[in-house]
Amino acid sequence: MLVHGGYAHIGAAVLTAGSFWLTNYGTVLGDFSGQSITIGSEVGWFVNYGWVQATNNGAVNISSPNWISAGTMIANGGSVGWSGQWTNSGTINITNSSLYLGGSLRWRS
Repeated sequence: MLVHGGYAHIGAAVLTAGSFWLTNYGTVLGDFSGQSITIGSEVGWFVNYGWVQATNNGAVNISSPNWISAGTMIANGGSVGWSGQWTNSGTINITNSSLYLGGSLRWRS
């Protein structure tokens, strides 16, 4: 699945109470200038096996309290913001971009 473009907030659990898991095997692409795609704090766990990318002055913000990336995280001419407790065993590539870090990071090999 591809999620891209302008404003999107992924998170509010309308049909179920509480938080839920979101697993990405596709692409989350913030590629619309001045807009962001946000994975909100309502997503209890975000797991990335695919691509998360910010380009064209777009942004991707991950605010999930817990998340893991074994996939690819790229910012090339965009901005990314990561908060919560997160673990990375995949690829991170930040070029000509803004990176906002929060929470706590655990590196896994």
